[in-house]
Amino acid sequence: MASPQTTSGALLPPKMTSDMKFVGMFQIVYGAFACLSIIGALVGIPMIMSGLRLRDSADAYTNYQSTPDPNWLSRALQFQGGYFNLQKIVAIISIIMFVVGILFYAAVIGLMISSGVRHRQF
Repeated sequence: MASPQTTSGALLPPKMTSDMKFVGMFQIVYGAFACLSIIGALVGIPMIMSGLRLRDSADAYTNYQSTPDPNWLSRALQFQGGYFNLQKIVAIISIIMFVVGILFYAAVIGLMISSGVRHRQF
């Protein structure tokens, strides 16, 4: 069975590391915009942290490709693991916020219907 490493020491295609850097920067910017609201900061802060982890992972992969030191590969995989752990947190918080938002809007609509706001004429 062939190993994923080629004779030149390349582990990932260069496009993949540049894509990792782009997605990491996108998540940092998106997280910064989400942090403009207090509720959005619940998702924004872990998103910024995960974007930083992904960019660090891409840098470690790049360093590993230039100098095949196993420490760089270990760091890259460690940062990438941190990225996925933070993405799980973002996903769970997003689902919880979505459900709470739906319940809030359903309660507001229920209150409007029960108080007769819908039938008033202005």
